Amino acid sequence: MRIKSLTGIIDRGATVSWTTLREEKSGWTAEPSQSLEAATDSAADRAAAMLPAFRKLSGEIALALPSTDLLLRVLDLPTSISEEISGMVALQLDKISPFPIDQMRSAWEILATSDSGCRVLVAAIPADRIESFCQPFQEAGVIPTRLDARILGWWECLRLSGEIPEQGFLAGLIVDSQSAELIVAQEGIPLIFVSLGSTRQGDPDTIARMVTEEAVFALESLEMEEAQQLPIRVWILGGALQQTLPAHLNTIPNREVDLRPTNALQDLSEGIARRATRETGLNLLPVEWREAATRHRARRRFMVATLGLLGVFSAVLILGLTLFSIQQRRTTALKLRLAQLEEPAKEMRALQSRLAALEQYSNPKGSVLEILREVVVLLPKGIDLTSFSCRKGSTLSFRGQAAAPDPVYDFIQALQRSDFFTEVNPAPVQTRADAGLMPVQFSITCTLPGNAEHETEQP
Repeated sequence: MRIKSLTGIIDRGATVSWTTLREEKSGWTAEPSQSLEAATDSAADRAAAMLPAFRKLSGEIALALPSTDLLLRVLDLPTSISEEISGMVALQLDKISPFPIDQMRSAWEILATSDSGCRVLVAAIPADRIESFCQPFQEAGVIPTRLDARILGWWECLRLSGEIPEQGFLAGLIVDSQSAELIVAQEGIPLIFVSLGSTRQGDPDTIARMVTEEAVFALESLEMEEAQQLPIRVWILGGALQQTLPAHLNTIPNREVDLRPTNALQDLSEGIARRATRETGLNLLPVEWREAATRHRARRRFMVATLGLLGVFSAVLILGLTLFSIQQRRTTALKLRLAQLEEPAKEMRALQSRLAALEQYSNPKGSVLEILREVVVLLPKGIDLTSFSCRKGSTLSFRGQAAAPDPVYDFIQALQRSDFFTEVNPAPVQTRADAGLMPVQFSITCTLPGNAEHETEQP
């Protein structure tokens, strides 16, 4: 059974984590998440730290871009046709992008569809930021097939753990050692994705205050009355913010804060990998990189197939040579054994031949006298035998003459009825006018049982 693999990778600064999914008959199965220390100062050092682990990865690879580097917008569009969506997204990006469009890489993903159109998430990032982010991974031999967003990986983790209600609103705040992300959803469909900034460096109390202020500002900017008193579900994963952030969040007026356990959430790398199993997801990977990744996978498959064929050929060749060698040794042994048995076999065949001859000649029924007696008994009156030749166990031949042909035919029939002969072959009966009183001439050959070669002639 062919198994397809897909790996999601998360750069957490000091560490890099990844989760590999394998496609089996029952669906996608996640292997345990892994991580390594990668806290080095340069891209080359980070690549050297990642190389031993990532050189063994196979299949497709998805990387998650930091949400702090992304421009994220959720748009409600009056169409669900892909070509029309692309055109509308391009117009919106031209309005909201702080950089020239030709310096940006953008992609979009449909979040939900309806009779009137669809809701689309649009993401954009400067092209040079993609190159600087991916450089250490490429030097470590990682050829990505998808560039996703961290915040969408968190959305997938919340969905997999059942934390997204299908009815009503959700305001979810996810904070880890890298960044703080805010997701607002209605009826299980996202309304906004907001990156609240980096949490990597700085005083924990200052970062907690900043995250709280950004979350309040984002929620108050929603132009929906239902969202003004919306409770906030909070997931805090590691770091000093677990101690400082709850206190700041509890100071928000008229907002209920629900601290949620984080042990039910999958690793973010698994969320990114799970999203990559769907071909329609967001992908900010440049087109030329996708083509390079396709060529790389094709070369790898070709190399694997070639090595497989070479392995099979080598195994068959070795097996064939081994069997040939075994057969050669067996043949040589049999020849030696045959040579050893050949001389006794010759002696045995000679003894059998002499024994058969003795048995044949000791049998009185097949003797010349017995045969001659049988012929004389069967011989009608009016026939004279002029000669006979007997080869015991083989043939009896004789010639004769008669005054008329009828006795000759009666004699032939009598010979054919006899048990002494297995076959009687008479020559055509001839009549000679100058033969006097016995003008009829005949010749008969009879086949005898046995194969001994002894001949007796009687004139």
